Amino acid sequence: MVMVSLAGICIFLQLYNNPFRWIANSNSLSCSKDRRRQDCMLCGHVRKCLHHLHKQSHRLHRHPEMSEEILHRLKFLLPSGMIFKEQRQRLHNLSKYIHRGHLPNPSSNHLKLHHEINLRLQQLNNVASEQENRISNLHRIAENYTVAQHYTKLHHCVKAAMKLHHHNRKLLKNIHRTEKYLSGIYRDQSRIKINIATIW
Repeated sequence: MVMVSLAGICIFLQLYNNPFRWIANSNSLSCSKDRRRQDCMLCGHVRKCLHHLHKQSHRLHRHPEMSEEILHRLKFLLPSGMIFKEQRQRLHNLSKYIHRGHLPNPSSNHLKLHHEINLRLQQLNNVASEQENRISNLHRIAENYTVAQHYTKLHHCVKAAMKLHHHNRKLLKNIHRTEKYLSGIYRDQSRIKINIATIW
């Protein structure tokens, strides 16, 4: 049971942090639904692990020797750095394909669409940056409480980590909605270009 949990967490952290190159072709778009389902499944798995860690941290006064392990697992389950890097890179790459694939002599509607896409991605990046700062600050605070042996406050840090992960899940949902939105634009754009090529 523990081994399965650790394996699931490791897979999640790969999704959380690892960059990759994503090409927006028909095969990539068709499997995006499976990727989103996997993201949500692993995100839910980490939520359960944090809930279990919160219960364990409640016993720190009776078992202070667990404090280092609690801190380590908190940082492991809620890693700092660029969150959802892989998923955000997909959006960036898909946006580039949409911008490059616009029709000749784009209308004002096309320009408005490009502006809307850029604005939406910028908003997502701003939210992610704020969340990354909150996670880094929580790690620093939890480290200080562990050294000072403030076990009640360390317990509260685990609860704060659960809240931050909840915000991560909301961010992931927004990323998924944006991916579906951009994928729809990309498909429509491809169909229009195919129709024009057929006419000519």
